[in-house]
Amino acid sequence: IYIHFAYIYTWWCFGEGLVDFWVDRWLQDDPLCQLYCRQDSPQFLVAEFFIGDKWNEAKLRLWLLQPIVLQVLQVQFDPSKKDSMVWSPSANGLFSVSTAWETVRKRKNISLVSGLIWNTIVPIKLSFFVWRLLHNLLPLEENLQQKRFKSVEGR
Repeated sequence: IYIHFAYIYTWWCFGEGLVDFWVDRWLQDDPLCQLYCRQDSPQFLVAEFFIGDKWNEAKLRLWLLQPIVLQVLQVQFDPSKKDSMVWSPSANGLFSVSTAWETVRKRKNISLVSGLIWNTIVPIKLSFFVWRLLHNLLPLEENLQQKRFKSVEGR
């Protein structure tokens, strides 16, 4: 879970291009292999598509569809710099525990029902009762029988 969490919030800003062309996230939100990957795609580093400080457009066209080639050609790079991983939740691109924590605890869209159940006006006991009722978790006779408890009436 933590690896997936870190993965979805990081991407590569490359210079020298020692980043996996197909697998690493450097062009869009998804790696190229999820957007477009052929059966015969060998493993490449991004740097293998450079000629000096420019993209090798002919090689890109061999492996990618035209719209993706056009996107790649827009990406700026400086081969004299090191590749760096960017942590997207922070303003400066650097990872910090505080930005990770804020990202983890961000609230998701709350449904109307959840908003009515879980609010400061409703007592917490009642909130839990209604939640258990909606999720069929109250210890009613039928629920207990489904969970293989002996019937109270059949003593």
